[in-house]
Amino acid sequence: MSRGNKERRMTHVQLLSQFLQTIQDDPRITSKHISLYLVLIQQSGKDDINNPIILKRVSLMQSAKISARPTYLKCLKDLHQSGYIQYVPALHRHSKSIVYLSATCGK
Repeated sequence: MSRGNKERRMTHVQLLSQFLQTIQDDPRITSKHISLYLVLIQQSGKDDINNPIILKRVSLMQSAKISARPTYLKCLKDLHQSGYIQYVPALHRHSKSIVYLSATCGK
């Protein structure tokens, strides 16, 4: 990877810090949203953020401590509509949905 690309990629700490700073003024974001976002960061890779993230609903829900599928979907859609992630739902039942973590968190 070239040095220029490395500088443009965000680390987990940078992305999390930006997210936490941005949500302070966002009353729509609840503890469930934060929990899901943290799990998405964890799933994105060990060092730098690797987009896209292929969603594995059951393991994401377990890790985020979300027990109801409608709550999980609502949190994903809310994070998407608020600009924290780009959520691309699967078009077919046997396909996987994907998420892109946004470097321009909430904007």
